Amino acid sequence: MRLRGIFVCLTTPFDHLGSIYVAKVLHNIGLYDRTTVSGYVFGTAEGEAALLSHEERVALWKTSATAGTEKILVPAVDAPSVHETLELIGRASDMGFEIALLQMPSGSDQGLEHAETQALFVRAVADHSPLPLIVSSERHPGGRLSPERLASLGEHPRVTGLRVVTDDADYFGACLQASRCDADVIAGCASLLAQGLTEGASAAMTAFSAVAPYLCLSIEEAVRTREFDAAKDLQGVALPAIHTIRKFGIPGLKAAADLQGYYGGVPRLPLTPLGPEAKAEIAEVLWNIRS
Repeated sequence: MRLRGIFVCLTTPFDHLGSIYVAKVLHNIGLYDRTTVSGYVFGTAEGEAALLSHEERVALWKTSATAGTEKILVPAVDAPSVHETLELIGRASDMGFEIALLQMPSGSDQGLEHAETQALFVRAVADHSPLPLIVSSERHPGGRLSPERLASLGEHPRVTGLRVVTDDADYFGACLQASRCDADVIAGCASLLAQGLTEGASAAMTAFSAVAPYLCLSIEEAVRTREFDAAKDLQGVALPAIHTIRKFGIPGLKAAADLQGYYGGVPRLPLTPLGPEAKAEIAEVLWNIRS
């Protein structure tokens, strides 16, 4: 499966009891379906994956599968161990998904963020995965894989994409240069959307696209039509909002989604909603960005 275009890393709505708010999951997908985004990613870190049980994640996948969308659906399947991760991938495969996002494990106190451990984790999972995988290289300072090692993972026959989650333009460029395999290189941070796509990334999977899909699509279209100055200008419009939302973490992302007409709602405890001043700060940087 070739990956092209903009993929939305969805937030996870919760109801007043803290359970997954199924109606709002479907509501958001219905709104994004009006755009030309290529697909949706469920259960990423931005979707509060760390606060979801395995059963809740599977329930979220089932909900997405009933949405009737024609977009590409990508479940995130990371777990601390290879065994648990393969169990999740098996369940995703049984449900009919055609691809999965493999996020590398975290946990510095357990040594899981060492580059060697993460590379071994990916290879062990890929060796037995029934689904092709997009490997997501996260922003772990102690575990960031070298561009060459990340590219070597893309040579595995079950790895179809490498999602590089970084703000470091030099590192991202090095990953693109190192990748000489069939795996697509995917931008994982909206701050490098224009540059990443211009330099050869095939697609983008970002949380910011859940807040401003039209702006992300406009940047992608500008690059595709070789209007690089326009893409750079649009990226400049996006950057203040990207950085402000990121400053407030998941609560900021959910507040931004609410302000843009999607359903963000409250984050799951122990995360707490933003106060009025923080919301006002986000509203100020979003005022001229179409939802």
